[in-house]
Amino acid sequence: MSTRQRLYILLIATAVTITPLSAQQIDIQGLVSDSANGLALSGAVVSLIVSGIEDTTGGDGVFQLTASTPIRSANTPVNQSRQLKIGPRNLLTYANPVVQQLRVSVVSLQGRCIEILYDGVAAARRLSFRSNRTVSGHYFYEVQTAQQQYYLPFVITSHDALSAASSSNDVDRGGTTLAKKGAAHARQGDTFTDTVRVEMSGYATARIPVTQRQIADLQIACRQIRIIVTQPKTKVSWEQESRNYIKWESVVVEGTVDIFLFKQNLKYADIVLETENDGEYRWTVPESIEPYDYYDIRVQSHDDKSVYGELKGSDVVKITPSPYIEVTSPYASSRWGNGYRKTISWEHYGAGSEVVIELWKGSSKEKTISTGTNNDGSYSWEVSTKYVCNSCYRMKVISASSSSIFDFSPNFSISF
Repeated sequence: MSTRQRLYILLIATAVTITPLSAQQIDIQGLVSDSANGLALSGAVVSLIVSGIEDTTGGDGVFQLTASTPIRSANTPVNQSRQLKIGPRNLLTYANPVVQQLRVSVVSLQGRCIEILYDGVAAARRLSFRSNRTVSGHYFYEVQTAQQQYYLPFVITSHDALSAASSSNDVDRGGTTLAKKGAAHARQGDTFTDTVRVEMSGYATARIPVTQRQIADLQIACRQIRIIVTQPKTKVSWEQESRNYIKWESVVVEGTVDIFLFKQNLKYADIVLETENDGEYRWTVPESIEPYDYYDIRVQSHDDKSVYGELKGSDVVKITPSPYIEVTSPYASSRWGNGYRKTISWEHYGAGSEVVIELWKGSSKEKTISTGTNNDGSYSWEVSTKYVCNSCYRMKVISASSSSIFDFSPNFSISF
């Protein structure tokens, strides 16, 4: 008899001696709520990651994870642990009881199904673990019939682990180190470790380790992913070219944020893209932003567009022009005659209640026309100069309260 034939017979001998194992119930119940207000969350998907059990909370936030899970045998004999190699010649022979259906799977120590070897009408079967993956580790053959469930522990090693030179002791008695380790893991297999995971749109995923199969009241508080805009305050007014703080608070928001200016519920301008989510950004309002009384501010997660905070509705931002004066008369090519009354006119915003008006010739001031007149946009002046000049005079209008706010007219002419 060849070595391979002896190995085959030994595998048959041990395979038929397995002991049926009872099943133990997983029953984990609890409540999912909002961590901020304690309200029950409906529609949260709750699952046991390793065991593969899932439930969805109803309106009351309650969930129940329940299933039957086999107990790893606490008294598995060492001679049921074996070395098996990956490949088509790796045979496990199972002489089943008289049953109508048989299912044989390979599962990990944590109960995860790796591969279904056979699922069909009951019969004596020679089964091969045909995985193309070269993996190693401790596993179980899970043998299920309509009446009972069995576990057969084994160790997956490399392709050449089971060779013609292997002795019967290596295969049948657990004489090698790997076989002993497999048996040790089998004896420890009735411990339970898993993780309850809670997933819900708009909330950070919660993960809670559990070591008990039965928990009556597991309370899980989920944190809502959110952004709250805290500054500017209600109904502020910002001038063009002014620098202003935008501030916000964020909860469980990862990565950078984008900040937008909205007008009538539509995005009007990008304030900044992918800025640090540090709760603060200082924005200089560009002149390109049109003055408007009811802008909204939005701070939004760059990675998740559904997560954002807004300042809108009654909480609005008014954008105003920067303080300015613009002289509109005299205009270019104007020719004013000495002794005639002419109107100096200008447009203005935020330049104070009074203005100073000066006449300049070239780069030098020739005279002060008014040291302080109402800033109402016009002033009547009787033209009076010492010299006539063709296109060399300019009119300057200056804010009396801020000398930095002024404007010159275009060059114009004064004649006799």
